[in-house]
Formats: sequence, C-alpha cells, structure tokens
Amino acid sequence: MRGRRRAQLCVIVALVVACALWRFDAAMPDPAPFAAGTVFHGMVTREPARKGTKMTVEVGGAHALAPSAAARLSDKGVPKEAGTLVPGTERIVGDFRVLADADNRIAEGDVVEWRCWKGADPRQGFCSTDGPLRAVGHGGFHPLYFLRGRLRAVVRGLLPEPDASLQLGLLVGDKAGVPPQLTQDFRNTGTSHVLAVSGYNVMLVADTLVLALCICGLARRRAAVLSAVGIAVFTGLAGADPPVLRAALMGGAGLVAAALGRKGNALGGLLLAAALMLALDPLSLRNDVGFRLSFAAVMGLSMFGRAFGERMTWIPFKGVRDALGETLGAIVATLPIMLHDFGSLSLTAPAVNVMIAPLIPFATATGALAVMFASLYAPLGVPPAVAAGAALRLMRAVVSWWSGAVPSLPLQIGTAAAFALYVPILLLWFTLRKPATR
Repeated sequence: MRGRRRAQLCVIVALVVACALWRFDAAMPDPAPFAAGTVFHGMVTREPARKGTKMTVEVGGAHALAPSAAARLSDKGVPKEAGTLVPGTERIVGDFRVLADADNRIAEGDVVEWRCWKGADPRQGFCSTDGPLRAVGHGGFHPLYFLRGRLRAVVRGLLPEPDASLQLGLLVGDKAGVPPQLTQDFRNTGTSHVLAVSGYNVMLVADTLVLALCICGLARRRAAVLSAVGIAVFTGLAGADPPVLRAALMGGAGLVAAALGRKGNALGGLLLAAALMLALDPLSLRNDVGFRLSFAAVMGLSMFGRAFGERMTWIPFKGVRDALGETLGAIVATLPIMLHDFGSLSLTAPAVNVMIAPLIPFATATGALAVMFASLYAPLGVPPAVAAGAALRLMRAVVSWWSGAVPSLPLQIGTAAAFALYVPILLLWFTLRKPATR
C-alpha cells in the first residue's frame, strides 16, 4: 500500500473502529445484577442533592461487601432476612448513584454503607434504599473536597439562599442546594445550562491566569503552561462533569497551540476533547445526557451561530444579534436530545436566554471577585457580593416569571425520531453555508 493514500486511510479507519469496539466492550460492566439486600460500600464523591425527604448521593469506587461484612452490618439493626449477598469475595461495582432518606450528616468524602432493597443493575449504576445511608468513616483529607467545602462556606457567608446555591452553580456547577422549583423553572425556560460550568468559566480562569502571570513577568509560553495546570485544578474543583471537562480539554488545546505559536481551531479542539473523553469512558455517549448536550451545543454554536446572526439584520445591535444567533444555534443542535431525554419543548428559550445573557458573565465575575476578596478578608467581599446578589435576583425573577407565564410543551420522541430530526438540521446547515447577502 506504499503511496496509496486512500488504502492507508481505509486501513487506519478500520483499526480505529476495531480498537473502539474493543474499548467499548472492555468498559461494559458485569451484566449480572445484584440481589435485593446486597450490601454496598463506597465513598461519597459529591455533595448530596437533597429534595424533600430524599437525597441522591453519588458514590465512587463502590463495591459489594463480603458475607462477613454483611453480618457485621446486620448486627447494627438491619435484618438478615432482607436479602442474600452475592457469594464470594468483594465485587467491584464502580460509580453508583443512591436514592436514600435525607440525612444532613452525610457529606462529601464520607465512606458509607447501604443496601439496595429492590436490587441493583450495574449497567444502570443506580439503586434505591428504604433508609438513610450509614457513615462508617471518612476517606481522609482530600484537597479538592477541602477546597469545595471552603468555597461553599465562603459563598454562603456572603449571600443568602437560594442566591448562594445559584452562585455556586455559576462558579463551579455545584447546584445541589438549588431549590427544586427553581431548577424546574430553569428547565422549563431552556436555561438549565446556566447552572452548569461551561466554556465561559474555563475561559475566564485561563484569561485571568494568563494575564496575572504575564503581569508578573513570565513569558507567554510559560504562562500558557501554568494556566493549563490551573485549568486542571479548576476542572477537579468543578467536579469534572462532562461540560467542564470538555471545556477544559478544549481550553487546554488552545493553550498548547498558543504555547507552540500555532493558531487554535475550535472544531479540532472539540473533536479532540470528544475522542479523549470517550477513550476514557466509552459509556458516556450512551449513559450521560450531559455529555451529549455539551458537545451538541458547542457544535450548534459553531455551525449556526454566525450564520443566524448575519441574517438577523432587523436587529440594530450587533451584540444582541450575535447572542441570539449563538443561542438559536445551540437550541437547534440540542433539540432532538432534549425531546428524547427530557420530553419537553421550551417555547421561550430564545427570548429568556437573550434576556439573562448579560447577567451571567456579570454575576460570575462579581461572584468570583467576592470569593477572592472574602478569602483574604471577609468585609472586602461584601461590595462585589451585593452586586452579584442583585444580578442573581434579577435572573431568578426573569426565569420564574417566564416559566409561569409560558409553560413548556410536553413532547417525547424515540431514538429513531431523534436521529431522523438531525437530517433536516444538517440540511439547514448545508443551506446556510453560503454567506448572508443583504
């Protein structure tokens, strides 16, 4: 095949597909379900999300305990007749989400034990228990958990609820304390992305670090490398969710390009981030709706944002045209996923997104300043916190009013219909590739 480029490309594609299938098969969990009453053990990796009398807890490194551990747990009041444990030694499970009774004593970093009373399927990574989780210890000092706890304490000392939880969502995507009704209002108006860390947060961190390091006298390449390290720390602080991990990988690729004196490419960075994330966890594409929404939104923004903005000549302000075009592009690209996974169509998403678009960077920047100043000396953080609180209250008022005035339209579609819906979207992109003419 020497000199035959097409043959070489076909062989490379075939090898990549074979490796991808092997990686996907290797990542599949053990299909054997756990029996009802199986005892599990793991460490809480995120602040529990409490809703009424229940809470959802994310546990990492979970595993089924050996029969001796089950007997020890039974001595604490759990009846032995609740179920039978999987025979043999401890069985590795991985990450699990547990629905349990709300317990304020459970916190991030605690080691917990629980029983899945209704059985558990490892392929779904979810189980429920009739009682609260039982803390059996703490996982020890963890710098990221410590920083997240310190950040929550500082923000909640500066702002009242629910503004404090909303500010944490803007800064690091920590939305565990946001009231359920407010979360539903954001979902009804198509603005749920506000409560998740996005590329804007990563860009703000990168720009701030590069500017600060350059002011200190560092060369551009060294500043870019250190900023990449700062982005990695911020990604861990934000929980390494798919949106922030995607933004961090794209931002890191841009910093590497800047350090090498090369021009960055958004589409190349997006594909690189997707390839790396799927190589680490191939099941994200199937199981994680946040992964799909994040990449679809960025793809829609890059494919349709500029084209939509150029055709809105009836809007006199270019900034408003660009914001509305990017919003519509993200909405169009994520529409099939939203209808498939959430079964609702927001009729007010473009208008509400344009209304709150100026408030998001202002609240994020002033909230970050308040945290930095308050970490040095608490009274210094009060002025920027007051400004951030005013923006957050206005944002809540706009979202809540539109959610009550124009409810979302329930519309559920299947997988085949979602794929079919992307056909006219691709045709629309192909049609809009020509530059707009007056």
